[in-house]
Amino acid sequence: MSANKQWEHIPEELKQTDKSFIKKIESDIKRNPSMVAFQAFPFKVHLDGQEPTEHIVLLLRQHWIVLLKPMLIIAALILVSTLTFPYANTILDNPATAARYAMSASILLWVIAFTLGVTAFVKWFFTIDIVTDERVVDLDFFNPFRHNYAEAALDRIEDVSHVHKGALSTLFDYGTVTVQTAGAKVDIEFDNIPRPRDVQDVLLDLVSMRQAK
Repeated sequence: MSANKQWEHIPEELKQTDKSFIKKIESDIKRNPSMVAFQAFPFKVHLDGQEPTEHIVLLLRQHWIVLLKPMLIIAALILVSTLTFPYANTILDNPATAARYAMSASILLWVIAFTLGVTAFVKWFFTIDIVTDERVVDLDFFNPFRHNYAEAALDRIEDVSHVHKGALSTLFDYGTVTVQTAGAKVDIEFDNIPRPRDVQDVLLDLVSMRQAK
């Protein structure tokens, strides 16, 4: 989708607002690949139960650094798999037996690595946070049989804050955005998302616009 068409996709009410959040995400609107963790006004994305007049402003996934740990484990498993053949030859006198054991161990390690990689990617891909001009949605995906879903209307939001946790979080600009809601409901948290300060600003501006209506 071209940048001009993507801009036309944005509702006039939001394009013409005097709030600063449009300027903050303008460059993201014009380059909006589907696999990035920070998407502004994503095209052809529909939220279950979305109203005809409701527009998705942000679609967020966790920062890519959350995939670093499983990637390192996968790399270690692959490295170990390459060592099974020389190791088997050192502890077994029969070359044929050593080859069979080494092949079995290597296949097992590759299966574990593949499973870990697919699991990590699927969890990352389906764990999403959505900000619309009417509500916020937090979907935490653990596996096909377990996920947590929470949402809150913008007019129920009382405060929005963000925090960077540690040096890596500050260096790579990711963190947690906490949405405090009215009533007894548990606060909504967007964990390990990129550009938490920008997300906070977008949310505060949208809440202000919503409350002014």
